[in-house]
Amino acid sequence: MHTAPAALQERITAGWELPGDAARSEAVRAYRRRRVPHYQQAATDWLHADGHVIDTSALTPERTVQAALTQLHLTAPARPRPAETPET
Repeated sequence: MHTAPAALQERITAGWELPGDAARSEAVRAYRRRRVPHYQQAATDWLHADGHVIDTSALTPERTVQAALTQLHLTAPARPRPAETPET
């Protein structure tokens, strides 16, 4: 999985990792920001050369899952149908 640097920064900024705990959420976001250069270096050094990369920059989480499943030649399990409510 890969995302463009601008999209990654947007996702980090928009993240709310620990709802109800602003200080810890910001600590997690700060950690993620510090790790961005490590990811970018890996992407440059080997990720794009040695792996199949799915660019998730413009994908929703659902589309990202579908892209990964397609790459793995798998299908998503059927979602269970909502339980029917008895008529009254």
